[in-house]
Amino acid sequence: DLKRLLATARLVTLTGIGGTGKTRLALQAAADLVDDFADGAWFVDLAPMSDPALVAGTVASALGVKEEADRPVEATLADALAGKALLVVLDNCEHVVEASAALADRILRAAPGVRILATSREALAIAGEAACPIPPLPLPPLSADGRADVADLAALAQYEAVRLFIDRAEAALPSFQVTNANAPAVAGICHRLDGIPLAIELAAARVRALGPEQIAARLDDRFRLLTGGSRVALPRQQTLRAAIDWSHDLLDGAERALFRRLAVFHGGWTLEAAEGVCADDAGADDLDGPRSAGAEPGPAGDARTPDAVGISDPPAAGVDAFDVMDLLTHLVEKSLVTVDTEVKPPRYRFLETVRAYAREKLADAGEADALRSRHLTWYARLTDAFDPGYGNPDYLPWLDRLELERPNLRAALRWGLAEPARVARAAALIRPLWALWIDHGHHREGRDWYALAHARSLDVGLDTAQPGVFGWVCYGLAVFEGTLAPARFEARAEEACACFQQAGDRRGWAWSVLLLATTTSMRGDFDTAAAHVASGVAMLRDLGVPPGELSAALLFAGEIQRIKGDHAAAAGHIRDCLAIHPDDRWAPHNLGQALLRGGELEASETALRQSLGLVARWRNPIHLASTLGGFGGIAAARGRALRAARLFGAAEAILSRCGGAFEAADRGDWQHHRAAARALLDGPAWDAAAAQGAALSEEQAVAYAAGEEDRWGDDPASA
Repeated sequence: DLKRLLATARLVTLTGIGGTGKTRLALQAAADLVDDFADGAWFVDLAPMSDPALVAGTVASALGVKEEADRPVEATLADALAGKALLVVLDNCEHVVEASAALADRILRAAPGVRILATSREALAIAGEAACPIPPLPLPPLSADGRADVADLAALAQYEAVRLFIDRAEAALPSFQVTNANAPAVAGICHRLDGIPLAIELAAARVRALGPEQIAARLDDRFRLLTGGSRVALPRQQTLRAAIDWSHDLLDGAERALFRRLAVFHGGWTLEAAEGVCADDAGADDLDGPRSAGAEPGPAGDARTPDAVGISDPPAAGVDAFDVMDLLTHLVEKSLVTVDTEVKPPRYRFLETVRAYAREKLADAGEADALRSRHLTWYARLTDAFDPGYGNPDYLPWLDRLELERPNLRAALRWGLAEPARVARAAALIRPLWALWIDHGHHREGRDWYALAHARSLDVGLDTAQPGVFGWVCYGLAVFEGTLAPARFEARAEEACACFQQAGDRRGWAWSVLLLATTTSMRGDFDTAAAHVASGVAMLRDLGVPPGELSAALLFAGEIQRIKGDHAAAAGHIRDCLAIHPDDRWAPHNLGQALLRGGELEASETALRQSLGLVARWRNPIHLASTLGGFGGIAAARGRALRAARLFGAAEAILSRCGGAFEAADRGDWQHHRAAARALLDGPAWDAAAAQGAALSEEQAVAYAAGEEDRWGDDPASA
């Protein structure tokens, strides 16, 4: 690639964070290309330079060009190179970047046969330059639980980061070997060090005294651990801290301030978030203070005061909000921040090693608590703008955005729930997140956060001080406990109803009453359940909610009939919902299940196929698992035992991965369908077929259910 670039661009600059191997790559390229230049390839190390005025003289000396009295060395150098055909490697330009850029521009104008290969932590930014970012080394993929797949040690060693660790570890300790036991630690080390070659080499050298597991365990203090590089290397290449110090020391005051403040983000951030959290005046407005005219109302419509949430004083001056965009761009250009422009809006992030360094600087500046407070406030504002109602036309884009922000949401909740003065803001932040955690399959996480928020809210008296906010905490917890802890479901729903009544939040009240309809039907009190549905729907009609939200509410009537066992009545209610809102995402699934229980296999399959088509759009794993169970029930009814077992195996694997469970009506249908299918096969045959289904990806399971893929070829009715 470098040879191709140098054939078309006369100046190529290798850019990247310190320790990514830019110098090594440039030297290798020069060695490979030396024969292409009649006058050879020349290496100039600018690292020792502290005075930009000495750059031209250093280059002239390295190239054997003698300075002339009373004449600028730049002019002498340009004339000397005018008729030459050579490659000049300018190494480590970042601390004298302006002088390097000016000299390179003059040489290239005067000497058409010269090519320049520069290394720098930022581009030289002159006409004709081809900037070539040097990324960290490729890393093995991680599973959903954050572990590397180490089943194939040979395949693992093909990743350059892992290969480098192994090579350097063997050089430090010839007896070192990667085994099944230590392979996860080796892969984890490479990931936590972001694939940065210098960091990996320093870590690998520690195998003389520490095993990979011990090295991995000590990476929280990576800057103390990763020292002791080559004695002949430059000081900034002997420790990980020194490598990043070099870049940090080149920043101006405002750049340094933004750099350290960005450490408050987890997993990345947007420009809007950086402006809202890191600027000097970002803390001037308060989530819980009075809102300006026309601003979005807060959850539950309750009055919230600044005193209730404990906003910290703003950090010391240093970053003007208007300048954040330019400062962030500078940090990207200087290879300290990476940007992903494939997502909209673009997202910025630190390599974790750089973030650890910035986090230390944030603590040293005494700004950490103030920035965490702003971070909590900003993300509470963000979730406050999200309407989790089914009538929201932007529901899916919002979920996608919140999914990207999950690491930040976790961090904000963790900090907000840790101290009484911050609990109100954390409770406001969590208000609508049940929708994200349910629809994207993060059931365990959602249940745990709502349970903690509920307990902490009671500790600080939020139930009486801000019942509207607390009502949504109760509602979210009830949503999870309805599937994961049915015994507590009704208590949480009643608690939510009482809070919303007190706060005058009729929308929250209506939806909590609908939850009560489910709990009472589960107890067999179907008359009271029907009354709850009528009451909740009436309140939502009075509020004039969109058709999508009204349809979702009316589905509760069908759910009661499904729990009751009157599947014909259930199908009738669900068809009424579809008449109101044909695009309802749950109605086809519910209709298919009701029709299946009523023995209408063809009509059920049609509805479930429609449900299957919605899965890719909505990404709700419970929706997918229940739909696959419906197809399993159809297969069982048709005597296709192996197909049924595979579909149930695929569905059970999905449930296990997300930690979720079915609601009452779906749970009853699942148990009925699975029992019918299970009766068709003996134990070993069922287990084998279910394991085949469990091994399918979600996409493969959808294709199998739809009949688009039959890898086993044994699905006829006789199977």
